[in-house]
Amino acid sequence: MPERLIPPEEWVPFCEHFTHKHRGWLVTLTKDQQPATEGRPGMAVSGPAAVFDTVPLRAVTVRRERNTNAVSFVVGDRESPDVHTVENVVLLQLERTHDEADRGLTIRTGKGEVVRTRFLTPHYGPAPAPRQTDLPGTNTVQPDHGRAIARSVAADRSSR
Repeated sequence: MPERLIPPEEWVPFCEHFTHKHRGWLVTLTKDQQPATEGRPGMAVSGPAAVFDTVPLRAVTVRRERNTNAVSFVVGDRESPDVHTVENVVLLQLERTHDEADRGLTIRTGKGEVVRTRFLTPHYGPAPAPRQTDLPGTNTVQPDHGRAIARSVAADRSSR
């Protein structure tokens, strides 16, 4: 899959643009697990664990300091968002499909941890804004399909 490595000096503007472009899209955030005996030959790293699963993306922010960088993901409802911060970030990479749709981000830390976000479906462009319809006798707003899907997923989970 095509990928684009983002230089550290571009992290802040890149994440601002990424947030604007993808706000409200459903994402899953996973973190690769490190083995308990890290660094020993022959020890396998376990698979990724979901930190957030199929939730609306609200923002991706960067905190750059002299000795460390951190990337935070804000997801979920506007009223009660969840935040996951990845410390000691050394690599930020945009993942794309072969036909150039944004698939998500990959982040690596100085300790070798890998954190990935993936969209529920690859993103080809900005989400359509809700718009006023011009039908006689109506004054309705077209739904934001990303939020409708998020509500449907949340309702499905609460019924389990």
